[in-house]
Amino acid sequence: MNESEFAEMSDVDCDVDEGNGEDDSSSQDVSILHAYLNDVGRCPILSREDELTVARRYKDLGERADFDLLVTSNLRWVVKVASWYKCCGVPQMDLIQAGNMGLMKAVEKFDPEKGSRVLSYATNQIKTSIRGLIIKNWCSAVMDTVRSQNDAFDDVQRSRKRANFVDGEDVSSDELLAKLDPVQIDTVDALGMENNPALREVIVADESGFDDQLIEVQSSCLREQMLGVAMRTLDEKSKLVVRMRHLAEVDEDHPRCTLKEVGSQCGGVSIEWARKLEIRALNELKEVLLEMRKDLSSRGWLV
Repeated sequence: MNESEFAEMSDVDCDVDEGNGEDDSSSQDVSILHAYLNDVGRCPILSREDELTVARRYKDLGERADFDLLVTSNLRWVVKVASWYKCCGVPQMDLIQAGNMGLMKAVEKFDPEKGSRVLSYATNQIKTSIRGLIIKNWCSAVMDTVRSQNDAFDDVQRSRKRANFVDGEDVSSDELLAKLDPVQIDTVDALGMENNPALREVIVADESGFDDQLIEVQSSCLREQMLGVAMRTLDEKSKLVVRMRHLAEVDEDHPRCTLKEVGSQCGGVSIEWARKLEIRALNELKEVLLEMRKDLSSRGWLV
């Protein structure tokens, strides 16, 4: 954590998402966020010397007032870190609250004798707490979607039987959907089938293989979504490295980008520094994906 990053703590309003102003609840959320930022803006920022004194006193005496001072003096940075994740579909105030929990955990374990500032030590814990919230929210939404899909497809299969289609007959999904009532069609289309031919075609699978095909298609969709969400939790340089080195289309005419090319796109850093960026980015990506799989497994879904 360098001095310029500490200077950024004095300007936290720049990253507030104002929304479109059309939704009353959104406007209320922005008002709450601005009120919070005003409160945070009144909290003093400790100098290195003052922070060291307070941290040592807290470690020796465990006074709650010292703990609170170490936390509140660093709340601006939590707002800054939370703003990096505002594209992940979670309200910014929720991200900030998760980050604050990470900050408090870090302050409890902070050792002032190691020579680092509180934020240098706490940033990883702040990011971990925020990512944990993003993963939890995404997995909850995914399982709601899976349950809705299963219910909708069960309904479709019942309609399939009522329509007197013979199992295994080669019929298109359009022919089958034509037999459904408007409510059923709206339910199925709302689940994204228009943009997912595999999901759309699975409804005409024969009865014996329907469940397996549905699970296979859902798992494939989930893996793609997991990667997309995990990528959004990375910082911009990490995203760039992963895209250039691992997600870009590779063929004989377009070989995988070299570390030299990556370094050039990341501000002209050296090949060795680009290698370190790649290792860090892949480790963070792997950590998020493993957390997602763990959360989904705890809900009874294996990806």
